Amino acid sequence: MVSAYDDEFMYDAVQVSAGKAHTLIRSKDYNTYATGDNSNGQLGIDSGDVTSPKYVDVDGNSIYNISAGGNSSAFIGGTDVNDNLIYTVGNNGSGQLGIDSVINKSTPTRVHDSVRSDVGDLLLFDDAFVADYGSQHLTIMKQDGSVYTTGANGYGQLGDNTTIKSYIPVHVSKEEVDTLELQNVEIKENSDNSVDESYVTPDYLEIYRRSIY
Repeated sequence: MVSAYDDEFMYDAVQVSAGKAHTLIRSKDYNTYATGDNSNGQLGIDSGDVTSPKYVDVDGNSIYNISAGGNSSAFIGGTDVNDNLIYTVGNNGSGQLGIDSVINKSTPTRVHDSVRSDVGDLLLFDDAFVADYGSQHLTIMKQDGSVYTTGANGYGQLGDNTTIKSYIPVHVSKEEVDTLELQNVEIKENSDNSVDESYVTPDYLEIYRRSIY
């Protein structure tokens, strides 16, 4: 483990996330640290509450994305930059850990997929790109842009056209709406090597422009 500290203070953080009463910090060397309330195991360490960041061992993996919410935490990472495994830890009273149970966890645990194997066992979620926690539900976006949610659903926050909680990630529905036909009409290379793209509707009303570096 490489320390994320320079003398007394932390200087190499690249991502932070705050839950109800705990904090996660990810350093540029892909290590993760946690501090605060650990009454539900949400720090992912074998300890009580802590008042300074402690290293979180997420199954020996490098961590690329973190999220704290309520009394739970999520970590995305792996042993290779192409790995996209997702782990959760902490309070699970509404199924927000996505592990097909409501048992709290104090050790980071792999999230289940909604797909089952040939013998009926739930597979493990292995294509997570970004995760974000609410108070009692978790949202996961895959690399292909699809979205999955798990946990409390009393207000329809899982987006699956129900108000029924789920203990495993469910695929978020999409409302059918009329969309504009977009045409890429201009790609301009700039002197600083950036590229400007302009997208317009068929009647040439420009609605989207971005610069790529």
